[in-house]
Amino acid sequence: MKGLRIPFFGFAVVLIPLCSAQPLESFPSAFTPFWSREEIGETGWRARSAPPGARRPSSVSCLDTPSPVVRVNSSGLLYSGLRLCPNEQYNFEQELFLGIRFARPLTGQLRWRRPVPLDFGDAHAPKTYAGERSQDGATISMATLYPLTCHYGTSNSVTALDEDCLGLNIVRPSSSFASKESAPDEHLLPVLVWIYGGGFIAGSSSATYYNGSFLVQQAQEHGKPIIFVSINYRTLLGFNVKIPDSVKDEDDAKQGNIGYWDQRLALTWIHENIRDFGGDPKRVTLIGESAGAVSVLQHLAAFDGKDPYEAQHGALYRSVISQSPADSTREDSRWRDQSSHLAWKSWTDAANCKEDDFVCLRSLTQEKIAESALNGTGWHPRVDTSLSPRTLLQALQGGFFARNRAVLIGGVTDEGPGFAPRNLSSVQQLRTNLITPQLIDDGNYVPPLGLFPRDASINQTGQVNPVIEANLDKLISLYGLPDSASTEAPILSPYGQPASNIIDGVANAIWGDYLFVAVTRAYAKALVKYGTKTWKYRYSYLRQSHAPTVAAPRGVYHFSEVALVPFINQLSWDQNVNALPPGNSPDLAVAKRTVSKWLDFVYDGHPTPNEEEWPEYGESGKNFVIDKEDSLEDDVFRKEQLDFVIDLILDRVKQ
Repeated sequence: MKGLRIPFFGFAVVLIPLCSAQPLESFPSAFTPFWSREEIGETGWRARSAPPGARRPSSVSCLDTPSPVVRVNSSGLLYSGLRLCPNEQYNFEQELFLGIRFARPLTGQLRWRRPVPLDFGDAHAPKTYAGERSQDGATISMATLYPLTCHYGTSNSVTALDEDCLGLNIVRPSSSFASKESAPDEHLLPVLVWIYGGGFIAGSSSATYYNGSFLVQQAQEHGKPIIFVSINYRTLLGFNVKIPDSVKDEDDAKQGNIGYWDQRLALTWIHENIRDFGGDPKRVTLIGESAGAVSVLQHLAAFDGKDPYEAQHGALYRSVISQSPADSTREDSRWRDQSSHLAWKSWTDAANCKEDDFVCLRSLTQEKIAESALNGTGWHPRVDTSLSPRTLLQALQGGFFARNRAVLIGGVTDEGPGFAPRNLSSVQQLRTNLITPQLIDDGNYVPPLGLFPRDASINQTGQVNPVIEANLDKLISLYGLPDSASTEAPILSPYGQPASNIIDGVANAIWGDYLFVAVTRAYAKALVKYGTKTWKYRYSYLRQSHAPTVAAPRGVYHFSEVALVPFINQLSWDQNVNALPPGNSPDLAVAKRTVSKWLDFVYDGHPTPNEEEWPEYGESGKNFVIDKEDSLEDDVFRKEQLDFVIDLILDRVKQ
C-alpha cells in the first residue's frame, strides 16, 4: 500500500475437515476452513443464496448426522449451522454457526453512519450469507458461510471484500444441550469474543489464523468448555479522520469511530441472543490483539464508564484480555486535527469528490472507495462526544472506565521491529525519523511517532524548536545512544534478541516503547489505581516453527504470539504449515499451557487458581513471563525511559 506502512503479518491456511469420507488432501487449499453443504433436501437453495464473493464449496459433508439448528427467541429466526466430526487428524466435536448478520448492509446512504440493526421481521432481508432453505413449512437461515470481509481486509481472508460485511461467527462444543432451543442456566458456557487487529485499516473474522476450533477443543480438554465468537467491524473508513466543519447533517461521520459502533452492536446482539446458542451472557470475555486490544479497552472506557445500555440491560461483558494495546485516540491535539483533515482531503481528492460532498462520496463504487482511501493515512479512532469522549490513556488514568471488570493485559518482548525505521546509519537519521515520516525500502512510509509533531517541532526556516530539541536530546540519551554510536556495533533488543546495529536496536526500543510497552504499563497501573482486578504478562517465547532468517532480526515481534496464543495453530506468515505442531513440539506445549491460563481467566475470572504462580498486578507489580519455562519478574524494566515517553505522549495531547 502507498502512503502507510502496515505492519500486519499474514499466516498460512489451516484446513479443517467436516465429517466426510474424502481425505483432507482432496480439498482445494484455497477453500474456507469450514465447508458448507451444496444443497440440502429436495427444496434446495432459494434464489437468495450466497452473495458474490462468499464461499460455498461443492463438497457435501456430514450427511450422516443432522445439522445443528438453533431458534433465536428474540427474533424467532431459525439458524442451521455445520457440524465438525472427529477424524484421524482432529478430535473436533463442534458446531459452527457462521456469517450471522447483526446489521443492515452499510451501503449507499448508510455509508459513514452508525450501524443499523437488522430488521429480522423483513422477509426479504438476508439473515446470513448462505441463503435459506425451507423445511416442514419453516424458513431456516443457513449459517454456513463466513461474512464478507470489510475493507481493507487481509490477504488471509477467505471471503471477498464488501461493505455488506457485518456478521459474526459462533463455534461451540457439541453437547447434549446443543440441539435444544435453550439450556438451563447452570449449563450455559462462558463466551469468548474475538475482535481482530490490523491497525484499524485491515482484518477479518474469516482470516484463516483466527480459526477458533483449536481453542474450543483445548477448552474441552482443559475441562472448561467455552463458546467462541468472532465478529466483523468496519476498518479503514470505519475510523474517519477530521471532516470539515462545513459538512452538515453528518454527525456520525464527524464523530467517527463507527467501527467501534459496529463492534458494540455485535456485542449487543451477543448479549441478547447468545443464550439460545448455549452461552452465558453474564460471562462474556472480550479478547483482542493490537487494534483489537485497543478496542476491548475502549469498550471498558465507553461513555466514561457509564454505559447507558448496560444501565438498563446489564453488562455486555465481565472481563477483557488485551494483547499488545496501543494508545490510538490522541485526536484532540491540534496537530492531529490538522493532519487528519489533510488525510481526509487527500482521500476525497483521489476520489474526485469535494471534501464536503457526501452525495458524491456515497455514490462511489466500493472499488473506488478502497483505492482512494489508501491515499489517506489518518484512519484511526478519535475522540468524540459519546463513546470515546477522551483519549484512552486519559480515560484510564482519570478513572473514566467501568472499574468492576477483570483485565488481563500484556504484550510481546519485541514490539518495535516492523514499526521502526530500518538501516539507520547515524544518530542524526534517528533524530530525523522521530519528527518526520521516512520512505523505507519497500516503498512505504513509516509515520513519525508523534512524540515530536513536525509542525510543532520545525519552524519555517527549518530550525527545530529548542524545547523539542532538548526533549530529543533527553530521549536519545535515556536510551543510551551516544552521538558517535557505530552502526557496526551489535546490540541486544530489550530482552536479548539481536538487531542489525546499535542505532536500529535503539530505534526498535523507542518505537516499541512508544507504541505499546509504555502505554501497556501505564494502562495496567491506571487500572489497579482504581481497584480493577488486573493481571499483567510479557510473552517472550520464540516459536520453533519460525525460519531462523525471519525470527532472528525480529525476535518475539508484534503479533507473533497470536498463532499460538490464543489460537493454538502452527500458522506462520513465513511458512505454509497446515497442521498443529507435533505432539512433542515446544510450541504446542507453550501454547496449551498458556491458553489454559487464558481459559481459566475466561471461566473463573482469574488466570490461575494459584495466586503465587501469577499474582495480581496491583498487589505485586509483577509480570508473568511466558517462555519455555514460565517465571515472574518485577515490572520495572526501563522505568525512567517509559515514564518519559508517557510524559511526552500526554504533553502532545495537550498541544
